[in-house]
Amino acid sequence: MTPVVIVYNLNPEISTPNKLFHLFSMYGQIARIKVMRDRPDTAMIQYNSPVFAALAHHFLSGFPLAGRELQVQFSKNLEIKAGGNPQGPGQPEDTKRSAEYSTRDNRYTDQDVDKYLRSACRPTACLFFANVHTDTTEHELRNLFGAYGPIKQFQWKNPEPGRPASSKMGMIEMETAQDGAIALMHLHNYRQSDNRTMKVAFRKTGF
Repeated sequence: MTPVVIVYNLNPEISTPNKLFHLFSMYGQIARIKVMRDRPDTAMIQYNSPVFAALAHHFLSGFPLAGRELQVQFSKNLEIKAGGNPQGPGQPEDTKRSAEYSTRDNRYTDQDVDKYLRSACRPTACLFFANVHTDTTEHELRNLFGAYGPIKQFQWKNPEPGRPASSKMGMIEMETAQDGAIALMHLHNYRQSDNRTMKVAFRKTGF
């Protein structure tokens, strides 16, 4: 088996490495992403294990995203070779065609296979968000997520007993699973005013 998948029929408006990373990292730890220079509707994604590639293939094949149906196939390659023009840190996100990701960038480590298996699912309308600044209001988050589709429900989630409330978390339900996927692609790792990054994930069980 291969740890690399090829994704076809992407909408070029959302086919940047980081937006794809935010979606595909739901299914496993990613090492590298490359969008084809002459085919912006096609990208290669290299996971750290074939198990993760199989999860992405299973849950994302045929999913409708930004007006197109994703086609996810296994690559014959075992890795993505680095391009000859590495991107500088100041290069605009929408001009980048490849990116590498460390363990720190990913949601879990490659040793946390069970966590990926438990959280993996088809994209959902219901999203879980965490690491939100304590001063953030519901109105602010509704405006943020509402840029990507109508919002049906919103709910704060109380911290676990005994744990200090150093940040906020909660759930938000978009109108469709496609809206949820688009919001996740744009808002996972969203940098807030205090420089902390918001985390966004699909919620399997809904509200």
